[in-house]
Amino acid sequence: MEEAFENQHYGERVMEGSLTLDSAEAFEALLGKVPDDRFLVRAYADFLAGQESFAQAAQYYRKAAELFGAAGMVLHAVSAKVMEWKLAKPSRRECRHLYAAIREIRSEKPLNDFFCHMTYSELVAVLSRLDFIRLPAGAAIKNAGDPEDHLYFIVSGMVAETLSQQAGEETPIRREYASQSAEANYFGDIYPFDDQQVSASRFEAVGACELLKVSRAQLMDLCEEYPNVKILLIRLTKAQRLYAQKEGARKFRKSARFHLQTQVDMKIFGSDPNRGPLVLKGSVQDISLGGACISLGEKYLTGPPTEIIGKSVKVLISVPRVEVGLHLFGTIAWCREVVREGKTIVIAGIQFRDMTNADLAFLKKHCYVGEEAQDFISYLWESQPRS
Repeated sequence: MEEAFENQHYGERVMEGSLTLDSAEAFEALLGKVPDDRFLVRAYADFLAGQESFAQAAQYYRKAAELFGAAGMVLHAVSAKVMEWKLAKPSRRECRHLYAAIREIRSEKPLNDFFCHMTYSELVAVLSRLDFIRLPAGAAIKNAGDPEDHLYFIVSGMVAETLSQQAGEETPIRREYASQSAEANYFGDIYPFDDQQVSASRFEAVGACELLKVSRAQLMDLCEEYPNVKILLIRLTKAQRLYAQKEGARKFRKSARFHLQTQVDMKIFGSDPNRGPLVLKGSVQDISLGGACISLGEKYLTGPPTEIIGKSVKVLISVPRVEVGLHLFGTIAWCREVVREGKTIVIAGIQFRDMTNADLAFLKKHCYVGEEAQDFISYLWESQPRS
C-alpha cells in the first residue's frame, strides 16, 4: 500500500528534480505504471520540448492539461495549455474542451473564481497573454522599489515576500505565498491602473517554483476589450487586499507558524529510483500550512547539510496516544547546522506539497498547543477549499 501511495508522486519528484529521468524510454516505462500521473505527463512534455520533439511535446502538454482540469487544478491546467499553445496552434475544439473543464470546477479560491467565471472568448484572450516562467530556489522575482508591472500566479512552489524593515521591528516582516494556498497563490499590485505602484517588498522563490505572469499593460488592454475581465480583476484585487489586511493583523510571519514538539520519521528520496530512501528521525519545531521546521538532532549526516536540499521527502508525524500518524510529502527547502547549548545540530525546512482536508482535520484534532496556535490551525482549516 505504501509503495502504491509513493508511486503516485513520481511525477512531482521528477518536476522538482529529486528523481532524474534522462531518456524517453525511462519516462515511458514509468508512465506504463502510472499513465494518469498528471505531473509525470507534464514532466515528459517538458523533456520532449527540451529534445525539440515539439509535436509530441504538444500532445503531452494537451494530455496534462486535461488531467489537471479533471482534477480541478486550474493553474496547472492553464500552464500546461499555455505551453502547448507555444508549440502548436490550438484548434477551436481543444479550446472549447478546456473552457468546459474549467467552467465545471467549483472552488472558493479567488484565483479559480477569476478564471472560472470568464466567457470562452475572455479565457482564450487571457491565456494567450500569459507567460510561463520557471525559477530556481533563491531567484529574485522583484525587489523593493521596482515598478508593479505584472500580476503573478503561482503554479507550483512557494514565494516569500520580505517587507522593508520598519522602525521598531527587530526583524523584517515576511509573508509567504504558496501554490496550494486558498488565498495567497498570486501577487502583484497592478490595479487600479491609474495608480502606478512601486513594490515595497522583495519577492523571491523559496524553492524551485513555476509562475504564470501577465503584464499590467496587457491587462489594461484586456479590461478595455472585455469589461467582465475588469470586474473579475477587481474581485481578485479585493480578495488580495482582504488577505493582506488579515495577515497584517497577524504580523505575517510572527503568527504564521505554531510550535508542536513531537517526533517525526523522515524518508529522503534520492535521484536513483532503484535505491531505498535515507531514513532519519527528528522532532518538529514548528509547522504551518506551507511546511515545517524539523530538528534532526546532533549532526549525523555523512555529508554537508546542503546535499539534501531539494530532495523529495516523506514525513511521518507521530502524536502521543494516537495510533495512526500524519503522512505528508514535501521537499527539503533548506538545511543548515546551528549551535544550541554547545551542541551542533542540523535543522531542516520542509516545504509541503498539497495538504488534504484529512491532514488538516488531523492537525485540528490532535495538535492543540494553546489558544493562539489553535486559532491558527482553525484558520488553516477554514481557508482550505472544500471538495
